[in-house]
Amino acid sequence: MEDLLNYIMAICSYEKTDYEKLIWLLVNDKELDAYVQEIKFKKLGALGMYIPNDKLLKFNMNKNIRRSYLSYYGISDYYSIEYQRLATINLLLSVLHELYHVEQAKMADDSSDDSLHKVVREGMELGRRSPKKLKLSERMLYRFHYHKVLTERSAEIISTAELLEYRLYGLFTPAELRYLKDQLIGLVNRGYKNGTCPCEKYYSLRNKKDEYNKLDFNDKDYDLLTRLAWGFPVDDKILKDDNLALKLVK
Repeated sequence: MEDLLNYIMAICSYEKTDYEKLIWLLVNDKELDAYVQEIKFKKLGALGMYIPNDKLLKFNMNKNIRRSYLSYYGISDYYSIEYQRLATINLLLSVLHELYHVEQAKMADDSSDDSLHKVVREGMELGRRSPKKLKLSERMLYRFHYHKVLTERSAEIISTAELLEYRLYGLFTPAELRYLKDQLIGLVNRGYKNGTCPCEKYYSLRNKKDEYNKLDFNDKDYDLLTRLAWGFPVDDKILKDDNLALKLVK
């Protein structure tokens, strides 16, 4: 897998065959074979999508990046190698993001009764009904509070942390590492404010505050990345740590 990742980054590949090979390697490595039967590449409203009921992964090979990213990192030329590499990084993030949704489906089938599995099962129950069987309030949640949906929050954070782990393969330039670290810190901090955590806010939006109050976030020794990805309560001092990004990756 290391060689394939280096190849994709080196040539800024957008070839479907390269990504399909990478995805199947990751599926096998993560032991997710029972949860993925097919991979499709087609135009979507998003970069990727996992449909758990069909065990289907869909990807949109889109090179577009928000202009705010480009200006922040000093990239003005859409034809530059810097732009092409950043677009490739975003495609890799999309792959890892959707694969974490697959992992969530596997976790939801686990009968463990700890707080993490309870939160995952609640989120996957919602996800399995998306988009056709959602109530109006649930559609509004996805449309206007997408980043507060815990399955999405965790997928964004875990995928970014995982891609940062690949720094050990020598994949990224210093500027690209800064981009990924900035992304990770921004994603992690979002939702922690005034003594409340993202998990509490999500359950409030779902009108399930009683269920939230029954969660025991110390019923297992969750690592820091898991706690932050799923928006569990943490000490505010942790979020102010200048080295937080690297503490979240292996």
